[in-house]
Amino acid sequence: MITSVSLQYAQALFEFAKENQQIDEYASDLEVAKQLLIDDKKNNQTLHHPSVSIQSRKEIIEQAFQSYVTPTFLNFLKVLVDNQRLNELGDIVDAYHHLQDAQNKVCHATAYVRYPLEQQEQHKIIQKLEQQFGKKVTLSTVIDENIIGGIKIVVDGKIVDATIQTEMLDLKNQLKKGW
Repeated sequence: MITSVSLQYAQALFEFAKENQQIDEYASDLEVAKQLLIDDKKNNQTLHHPSVSIQSRKEIIEQAFQSYVTPTFLNFLKVLVDNQRLNELGDIVDAYHHLQDAQNKVCHATAYVRYPLEQQEQHKIIQKLEQQFGKKVTLSTVIDENIIGGIKIVVDGKIVDATIQTEMLDLKNQLKKGW
């Protein structure tokens, strides 16, 4: 979940990466850092153990990343340790990707359907969404057993619900109102 704090750190790193034309490289570095420092339970427990000093945490991170990332990115990780924000690295990664998508005019859509969509159907949906939003769209599908028929699409917090359940509910509400 993107928080105001994670967004601030992500924006600072993103602006630096943008100035140095390294947006994609920093995105990759963030993913690796997240995998090693947050997703790996053993490393995460070690770095957050009360007996491990801040200086020791920074030394561990320096040894792990020094040969693979830029000095600036390494300093970014150390700042997270100094400010006790390393546990927010996952949210920072999400915020960074959000900024990257906005820069590249990309949005993500999720289609909820009863049965898998065919390639041609996916292509048509993507084309319509790209026309509507003026951005490149990536589409993922989720099979939802509760959908009788139709499709529900969520894009950037907006919901397009063309399921049979919604159409039936609309019809029911119209009948209640009368003509």
